[in-house]
Amino acid sequence: MVLAASTVLAGSASAASAKGSGGGVSGSISITKSQPVVHRFVTVDASAPATRLRLAPLTRSRYADREIQWACGLAGEPPSSGGATTISRTTGPLRAGRAQDYCLVVVIVRSVRKSRTFLGSTVDFVRQRVQAVALSPAGRAYISRVWGAAAVSRGADLALAGYDPATRAMPAASALVREHPSLVELSGVDVAAPVGQAGVWTGGARVRAAYGLADGTQLYYDRDQVTKAVASNVLDDLEMLDETRRYTGAPAWFDSWTESSRGGEHGHGR
Repeated sequence: MVLAASTVLAGSASAASAKGSGGGVSGSISITKSQPVVHRFVTVDASAPATRLRLAPLTRSRYADREIQWACGLAGEPPSSGGATTISRTTGPLRAGRAQDYCLVVVIVRSVRKSRTFLGSTVDFVRQRVQAVALSPAGRAYISRVWGAAAVSRGADLALAGYDPATRAMPAASALVREHPSLVELSGVDVAAPVGQAGVWTGGARVRAAYGLADGTQLYYDRDQVTKAVASNVLDDLEMLDETRRYTGAPAWFDSWTESSRGGEHGHGR
């Protein structure tokens, strides 16, 4: 489990390392550092028997000849249908399938640049820009929960990263909020986080991060770094996000980028 190991999941401030396949220069995977960026690549057309996603005019012009992927599913479950195509002026509606709750729409932007470090090498960049699309009230609630779980993860991870083993103390919540304005300080361990925001409380070796959902649910992660005791209602959501991050081909929930090098003196190409 990501949080239990004090490492970082989607929405956190650090990046997971990934070796470029060309050798020489290490690439990296970076997940959105604050709240998810909402892209408006498609709009929903639910008038047909099977829901369709229509590309926005700006998507067609700005991302012409780029690949677009979509994966749709039921709330609380991995996507079970979808597809991929190249964006053009003639690209028709994307079929989301019947009775689905949400879709993840991903525009993939690939570019190649000359390396400034190694003569004769190039650096390949792959950016994934993601729009999570609600197709039903259940899908809208599920998307909010996933985003909230990621925000809880980030808040707890930031506190855990600043934990001082010598004094057995977490950084003050007020200091975390000053450094990371997307967080709010919770005045007590039982204080609810505002709707749509992540809050953090720290005391001694303990941290509690929470996020308020519109239906009144409080998502939370509570950990004592000395006793290792954990209480949370987002562990399943975080496990799902961690699986998404680690396995190639899984639909992305957040904007990300990767880079790798090839060729030149220090790389042998692919």
